[in-house]
Amino acid sequence: MWAARRRAGAARADGEGVQALEPAGEGVQTPEPIGEGVQAPEPAGEGAQAPEPIGEEVQAPEPAGEGAQTPEPAGEGAQTPEPIGEGVRAPEQAGEGVHAPEPAGEGAQAPEPVGEGNQIPEPAGEDALSPEQAGEVAQAPAAVVIPEDERLDNRIQRTKGMKGIQSQKVINVEVLKKQTSRLTREQLNPYLKEYVEKYGTKDYHGEANEINILCSNVESITFHDDTNMEGIMPVCYGTVEHQYHIFTIEDSGPELQELDDKEDEVPAATHWQLPSSEFHGLWETLIYDNNVKMQLLNFVQTTMLFSDRGVNSNIISWNRVVLLHGPPGTGKTSLCRALAHKMAIRLSHRYSNSQLVEINSHSLFSKWFSEASYSTIDLMSGKLVMKMFAKIQELIEDPDCLVTVLIDEVESLARARQSASSNNEPSDSVRVVNALLTQIDQIKRFPNVLILSTSNISGTIDLAFVDRADIKQFIGLPTPRAIYAIYYSCLQELFRTGSTKMPQPLKLAVICSSNMNRSMEAHNFLSKKGYRVQSFGTGDKVKLPGAAPDRPNVYEFGTPYDDIYQDLLQKDRELYTRNGLLHMLDRNRRIKPHPERFQSTSEQFNLILTCEERVYDQVIESLEGRDSQTTPVHIVNIEIQDNHEEATIGAFLMCDLVAMMANSDDLDNDIDEMLQDFEAKCQRPILHCLLFY
Repeated sequence: MWAARRRAGAARADGEGVQALEPAGEGVQTPEPIGEGVQAPEPAGEGAQAPEPIGEEVQAPEPAGEGAQTPEPAGEGAQTPEPIGEGVRAPEQAGEGVHAPEPAGEGAQAPEPVGEGNQIPEPAGEDALSPEQAGEVAQAPAAVVIPEDERLDNRIQRTKGMKGIQSQKVINVEVLKKQTSRLTREQLNPYLKEYVEKYGTKDYHGEANEINILCSNVESITFHDDTNMEGIMPVCYGTVEHQYHIFTIEDSGPELQELDDKEDEVPAATHWQLPSSEFHGLWETLIYDNNVKMQLLNFVQTTMLFSDRGVNSNIISWNRVVLLHGPPGTGKTSLCRALAHKMAIRLSHRYSNSQLVEINSHSLFSKWFSEASYSTIDLMSGKLVMKMFAKIQELIEDPDCLVTVLIDEVESLARARQSASSNNEPSDSVRVVNALLTQIDQIKRFPNVLILSTSNISGTIDLAFVDRADIKQFIGLPTPRAIYAIYYSCLQELFRTGSTKMPQPLKLAVICSSNMNRSMEAHNFLSKKGYRVQSFGTGDKVKLPGAAPDRPNVYEFGTPYDDIYQDLLQKDRELYTRNGLLHMLDRNRRIKPHPERFQSTSEQFNLILTCEERVYDQVIESLEGRDSQTTPVHIVNIEIQDNHEEATIGAFLMCDLVAMMANSDDLDNDIDEMLQDFEAKCQRPILHCLLFY
């Protein structure tokens, strides 16, 4: 509705050179046509029905959109529309010389619906259309199909002129400072800005660069663009702001926190100083199909903003509690730990100290099982919960300390009280839940605390705890897309550390005598199938059939195929077309520039395929004359006669053999058995040897 009213208001607005429309009155003169060549519609004649006034029983028109109906024509009693937009003058009362708005008649065009691809008109002002421009617009077709990319560009351009749409893009720069560094945040900032100016958003991991101060004081610099624009109209970013988060890693490891129950020490929680080397990089390795990581980051930042702005929690209630639930093994606990670590980095400018307290729910109960009744268990566990949170509150009372509390498998502590009552368990069984809820209510008033919880059986959690969770997020099993990304990241890590070697595709060479027919046909086939292949000849010269058997055409290796083609074309076009040489040379010049001799190349290959035994022997002789190294090369010969038909058959055979070898995980051990099977299949003698570069 807003867009439709803006469209109507823009047409009525009184800008430069545009007269304000006046309501019709007595003695109103017939308006002149607007624009060159635009005829005014004829007024409604006799029998034309007057429009019904908008009254109690008449519904207001729907907002303009797809399928919007043509508005009723204006007539007597029609209300004067109010102008929309700042600086638009109200219409004067009708009088002499005042132009009345033209009534809609037959053929009047309905307003275009405001939909996808239609730009929202800007309010009338200094840029309002003149009467001449309005006439040109009136002649434009009613519907124009705009390509998707152009519509997107239009929306982006439109946002540039709309106040409040421009936004500032934030890139988080996480700077891991060396523990030996004595530079302060303020001292490092200028060098970090210099790095961004020189190298942009390229991550740094200790490589040598021109900024020596960084090399001696910084271990790594990583850039994180947390912007998520999926499904949202593109925002025009006026500027890009880099937020620098400088931190050091704690290597002390976790500490076990115990509680005294007057008889024994109970291991109640595990305590980490953050950022911790144990969790560094964990956030980036967690892969989810949904946007859960971004939602959690935004939630923490929002709680901090609410606290800073003094938002009344009685009006907008938030408890700083997150509940992640789902089947076991989906990364809920890892996500909570990674979030605590990430927030310790992002809020390092605000909190000089960050800690993660992971409550061991089972340990608060396990000591009492098989030793006491349900009543005793719940009574003692309730006291331990209160003691545990008393320790946590001591940490929270330090305003410079960010405390994240992780309650793993929270159903152990927040067991549903209704279920306990229905099972006729003692009334004391609700004490643990009451103690937990009471402690959460007490610490939520502190701005520097966040409570994260996980559950594998969310249906057993007390509803009062579930109600206190600001975010209740299901973490399900990974989809095939996420599984692929997880396995891919695992392989990348193995390759990075050298734990396994990156499998290299076969590098092939196909060789005949002159690098003209058989090798080039196989080269053509194999390259189309995506293999890395090169072709060569082993003869002294390139020899092609001539006008007589004793008069061949002889060329040097390196002579361009195109030059040979033109030479034969001039000698005898009909002969060399009939015997297929011109067609062969035309194919060759489309594959590579000229024939190459194997003995002259220094390239190394995994597999060399030859087309006759004489060529096979020449390849072996050439390789044996080189310095022997440790890189293996398999040489395989398939007997192929030197004619066009045999060259095509040989190319098919070579493609089949290469496909078998490419699928082998251990070619060196599998090749003998492969060649035996292949020889039986193709009924051609196969030669094979293994040499080293």
